[in-house]
Amino acid sequence: MFSEGLAAGEVVDVFRLAGEERPEISVLSDEFLDNLTERISQQDLQVALLRRILRSEIKARSRVNQMEAKLFSERLEEMLARYANRQITSAEVVRALVELAKEMRESRRRHQKLGLTREEAAFYDALSGDPESLKADPELARIARDLVKGIRADLTVDWTQRESREAAIRRKIKRLLRKHKFREIASSAGGGDPGRRFNLEETTNLILEQARALYRRWPDLTDELPVL
Repeated sequence: MFSEGLAAGEVVDVFRLAGEERPEISVLSDEFLDNLTERISQQDLQVALLRRILRSEIKARSRVNQMEAKLFSERLEEMLARYANRQITSAEVVRALVELAKEMRESRRRHQKLGLTREEAAFYDALSGDPESLKADPELARIARDLVKGIRADLTVDWTQRESREAAIRRKIKRLLRKHKFREIASSAGGGDPGRRFNLEETTNLILEQARALYRRWPDLTDELPVL
């Protein structure tokens, strides 16, 4: 019965079988994460539930913050692969997944401490090259705010389909980075060389790619941004 329920991907059924009402988990609260083992005793169910929650959270974040979503997705799938290959136990993967969930929540709090909106946070992470870093950089926050303001000013309904409009936004991004004397960034994201550095042109491409994801249906932005 458990196997069939999990294979169907029905998280609500997991809670029902465990005798629990489905809690509000969209914010990955301490109460839910810390009491998971008390709510559900079967470790296989704990793993299945956390996998579902984290994948859903990452999918929602990918609509706003591509770099952050990519990094957390890679870490999640690596943990699940190790578990599938019996390199770690159910108890170990549950602890690792709970820790990952808390890190995802803390990354959001870091942005809040800097006073960044979800849009600004997305460009902040693209600039930093490392969404996992807990160190807040006020200078990057200032650049991110300028990028949001500058890019928004040049957006049109079909800007991603018009080469001339996209080229104008690319030039503005590069101009803003030069204005702030933005230095090369080192990135540990993407599974590549952790010491790799992105120059001005590569950083511009990262920012433009983030803009395409964030503003792909401009001006219908409000409906697109998930509540994280």
